[in-house]
Amino acid sequence: DKHTPAPWRTVTDGISHWVEIGGKIVMVTKDNAEANATLIAAAPELLDACIAAEDLLRELETGGAENPELQLLQKAIAKAKGV
Repeated sequence: DKHTPAPWRTVTDGISHWVEIGGKIVMVTKDNAEANATLIAAAPELLDACIAAEDLLRELETGGAENPELQLLQKAIAKAKGV
C-alpha cells in the first residue's frame, strides 16, 4: 500500500476541520468539511475492512465472481489503491 499508514485523525478549532495524516495537517475546505474530514480520517481503516471482507467472501465462495458485494469491494479496493 502506498498511502501514509494510520492513524489519520480529524482536528477542529470549532469552525474549520482538518485531517492530520502522518503528522501533517491537511485542511478540508469544501462544503460539509466535518463529514469530509471524518471520512478521510477513516480511510485506512475502511481499506483494511474492505480487504478483510473481500478475503472472507472469497474464502466462503458466496456467489463466486458474480457476487455483487465482492465486486463492490474489489472496485473500492482498486480505487483506493489507485489501480
